[in-house]
This record gives sequence, C-alpha cells and structure tokens, in this order.
Amino acid sequence: MKIKKATLLCMLFFGIFISSSSLLISQNHIPTKSKDIKSLNNSIVYNLFLNFDISEQNNKLKHLSYYYPHSVDKSDVESVLLKAEHNDATEEVEFLYNKNNLVKLNYKLSSNNDRTRKTSYDFQYDDGNLSEIKIGKTKRIVFEYDALGKIKTIKKYKNRMWHKYHISYSKKSSKAHIVYEVQRGVKKKRSDNKYFVEWNDKFNITGFNINNYSTSNISYNNIGVIDYHEYVTASRDSSYIDWSYTTDKEDNWVTKKSKNTTYTRSIKYD
Repeated sequence: MKIKKATLLCMLFFGIFISSSSLLISQNHIPTKSKDIKSLNNSIVYNLFLNFDISEQNNKLKHLSYYYPHSVDKSDVESVLLKAEHNDATEEVEFLYNKNNLVKLNYKLSSNNDRTRKTSYDFQYDDGNLSEIKIGKTKRIVFEYDALGKIKTIKKYKNRMWHKYHISYSKKSSKAHIVYEVQRGVKKKRSDNKYFVEWNDKFNITGFNINNYSTSNISYNNIGVIDYHEYVTASRDSSYIDWSYTTDKEDNWVTKKSKNTTYTRSIKYD
C-alpha cells in the first residue's frame, strides 16, 4: 500500500506532537500519593499562606518574606527564634514545636518610628492536618481539605469579614489557581485577579501571585531552602534576590544573607 508524501508528513507531525505532549504531561507533578499530597499541602499552607500572613504584619516589605523554617522539619526541634533587621525595623519570630508540629508562633515588630507590634498564632490540628490558627482573641484562619486530603480553601476572619482563598488544581500542570473572595454576612464578592501557585517535582513552590505579592523563578539549594527568586512589587517594580547561608551541624541554616537583609536563627533541639 502506497502512502502519499503529504500523508506521511502529517502522520510524522502528529506522532511527534503526541510524543511531545506525552513528555510534557509526564513532567507535570500532580500529587496522587498521600505523602506527596502532604508535601504540597505543607508548601501551600505554611510556605505560602503562613509566610504571606506574617509578611502582612510588616507593611514596609516589598516582597513576601520567608519566615517559616520548613528546613527544620527533618529534625527534632523544640523552638526556633528568627531575627531580622530591614527597613529601619527589627523583626523577631519565635516558632514553638511539639513532636515536629508547629503549635505556636510569636511575632514582634519593633520600629524607631512606630509602636512595637506583637501577634501570637496558636495552631490546631485534626487528623494530622492543620485545621485552624487562632490569632489573638478575634481573628482566626480556617483550613478545609477535599476528599483526597488536598487543601481546597483557606479562610481568614479580619475586619469583620471572611477573606477566602479557593484553591483549584490543574489536571495538566503543576499549578493551582486561587480565587479570592470576601464575605460579610451573606454578601460575597469575588476578585477578578488571577492568583496562582506553582511547584516543582519535590512540591516546593517555584512561583506564585497572591494579593500584592508576585514571585517567580524560585530556586532551591542543596539543603532545600530558597537561594534565588524574582519578584514584582505592588508598584510593579521588578527585582531579584540571591541568598547565601551558613548552617549548623544538623544542616539547618542559622544565618541567611542577601544584599540588604540578614536573618539569624537560634534553634533549640529536643
């Protein structure tokens, strides 16, 4: 049977297209195993939303700051005290653990031009998943999960309103779309902004856009912490940060430096 040249070229083209598509799909990192779902949940809940909420305490930050010490999860840690000086202000964040679960966070911001701000977070868990964070006496954050255990909604009560972040996962890429909604009483209003979060094969976040924070091209070093990222500020200025670290004998970092900022950590082990 003879096959015309045009038909053969067409078959080759679609064969290449299908092979390329299959390769792209195989490179997508969509969690199906419970341990992978847990890893992605931790990245979204702690490394994105918790860092986002703490960053909101300091209104002088140009980009989302990375406070949560996810690199200590592999160790038996009792507490971590993080200190940073930037923008004429000093920050102190204390993390308290129980069996490697974060149970309390104390935040303090001191400035020469403003009063000292203190905030306490208390963490509650249900079946191994973070279910609620109490902040002070009135504000709180609630976490909801789907049938597979993936985080699907994060709700924060602030200024007599529920601020909701609805998370939907792409079936074709390592990405989740985030819909922001504000609810006061029965009235709801959804934002038209296109928020999202992306991750790599280890379920570490590689980029996101949420509220006034937009970060991309996040890369990690050999101990699993961020060594580079690019960001866009609320005024649409773009920049990047390189981080360098020193570590302790447990391979947890104790100093973290960029061109303009230095973080130090005191880690107390069990």
